[in-house]
Amino acid sequence: MDPQSFNVFAKTAYDCLNEERSKRPNINEIVPRLEKALKLQLACKNIGSTGLKSHLRNKPVSSVKDLSHSRLSYENIESATNDFANEIIMTEYEDVVHHTGHLLHSGQYIDIIAKTLSYEDAKDGSKKFWTEISMLSSLKHKNLVSIIGFYDHDESDYKMIIYKKEANESLKKYLSHQTLTWMQRLKICVGVAKALSYIHYDVGRDFSVIHCNIRSSNILLDDKWEPKISGFELSLKNTVGRRHRVLLTRDIIENVYVDPKYKKTGGVTHKSDVYSFGVVLLEVLCGRSATLPGEVLGDGLLSQLAKSHLDDMIDPHLLKQMDPEALKIFSDTTYCCIKEDRADRPYIDQVVKRLEKALELQWKHENPVNRTSTIQLKGIQPVAFKIPTSRSLSTNGALFD
Repeated sequence: MDPQSFNVFAKTAYDCLNEERSKRPNINEIVPRLEKALKLQLACKNIGSTGLKSHLRNKPVSSVKDLSHSRLSYENIESATNDFANEIIMTEYEDVVHHTGHLLHSGQYIDIIAKTLSYEDAKDGSKKFWTEISMLSSLKHKNLVSIIGFYDHDESDYKMIIYKKEANESLKKYLSHQTLTWMQRLKICVGVAKALSYIHYDVGRDFSVIHCNIRSSNILLDDKWEPKISGFELSLKNTVGRRHRVLLTRDIIENVYVDPKYKKTGGVTHKSDVYSFGVVLLEVLCGRSATLPGEVLGDGLLSQLAKSHLDDMIDPHLLKQMDPEALKIFSDTTYCCIKEDRADRPYIDQVVKRLEKALELQWKHENPVNRTSTIQLKGIQPVAFKIPTSRSLSTNGALFD
């Protein structure tokens, strides 16, 4: 498929689905658009037989060649995980299983997570598998998970991606833990926002990424509580010049983190990630998960709750620690991120600045300026302050009451 042809066709489809009739194109406008899409596709160079086979298998020859050094043997992974003995729950998906282990990598043993994927739809599974590997191999940021390698075999339905194991697992596990301080939560949120800003746009990179799967269970925490975004199997890539365009996808499973506009249009933008991150901010603020067992939240309900009852939803234990100004900035940012209309949501760069300001105010609140600290504050960026590692946290999670 020619990328330009696809974008013309996708934009036309999106415009036709606009909720407001006045904004939908008439048939006389649709015909020339589709003719242009057809013309662009016909002008596209024919894909050679090798390229066609590779495309159908969802793994271009060039990418396989580039990633060949990361391919691991089944026996190596089996040995590293002690014959897949230690299974852990890290996701809501039934077709994804995680095992822990120790792997010899670059001359030293490291703790790993072996993510095993087994999809009923082999083509769909292959697409997600190669999407995640491609994304993590081309994106490098301190707040993204590190991929160690992968395993795939044409005659097997099982595929595995090997990551470095993060010591404190996922943010979701600690949402309700009182020992995860408000300062630590702010720092985690700033790190995630910066990583999202990086994948959305980075100077010098010729592509942009929409994550499409931001949730607290996909935010891992290392031994210093530094966040690492994972879960790139649904991600979408576009050229930098077209990064503000709507991209259509059928892969996203509707849940409380998903942009409400996706349900109505089937399309996502960078502000869809902003909405999902806003739900995470709400979880961090309230000290509880936004996922309710056996209950489905209606469209716009989170936004309504945040607008009318946010003060009542904040964790009382966290409230005692908060600087009032920092709280206001954080809560206002949260509410703006989960607004139903995309145009009313901030861009992620704006979110980064707001959260950094909240972190700065909170640091000053906890470290009152005196003769000594005045000197220490000069020339130091607030986000660089080292936050003491919390004592060990317990492992019991909590949902909404």
